[in-house]
Amino acid sequence: MATIGDLVRMIAQAEGIDEVSVDVYARRAREAGFISQGGRGRSAPKMTVRDAANLLIAVNASPTGREVHRIVPYFRELELAGSNYTTAFFDEAEHYSGVVIHATTASSFGEALEILIEGAAEGTSLQDDLFGGKTPVTDSKLRRDFETVEQKMGAVNKPVLNVSFNQKARGVRIAFLNEEVSHDPVIAEAQWTGPAPASDGDQEVTITISDKTIVAVANLINGDNEFVE
Repeated sequence: MATIGDLVRMIAQAEGIDEVSVDVYARRAREAGFISQGGRGRSAPKMTVRDAANLLIAVNASPTGREVHRIVPYFRELELAGSNYTTAFFDEAEHYSGVVIHATTASSFGEALEILIEGAAEGTSLQDDLFGGKTPVTDSKLRRDFETVEQKMGAVNKPVLNVSFNQKARGVRIAFLNEEVSHDPVIAEAQWTGPAPASDGDQEVTITISDKTIVAVANLINGDNEFVE
């Protein structure tokens, strides 16, 4: 059973940030009702996928702990603004259990992030979910499209999942990237946006986490407390 302390430690370790800082965000999120509350020790509440998603939003989308109470619900309710897939290969999404594609069916970003975590927690490798051996490619047209992607982009068997939080514009991008190529590395992507707040400032901060964090959090929720680099 993963407690809030376990979740704080795992996120801090996976993202490479100070555990004390994550704990501040966790405390603010719990006080605002975004993380399960209860007793301590053995009576401490078990962390859920929703708890994990909310803490990830708090840590990565909120500039400070004081803003968690309004940033978390704002980002949770962001609506899908658009999505893009490299070729018609992705038009036949029913042949694939790709988490990016599934995420675009969510009614909000909060739900989409939970889909990512649940997909990993069920033991599905995020890298393999679109291109892995478990995914059958039996349709001849899909096979040709897949080969076209390979020829255009190089090896795409192990794409990297990125979730990017734009703190100024208050939007999120989820993307599968082929980091082995510099030209057109995007394999699949989706964006969630809302009304951008008025700001005269020039600084724009975007924080990006990868499938390493998503998988680590998912495994923790699923009962595995060990972080794997």
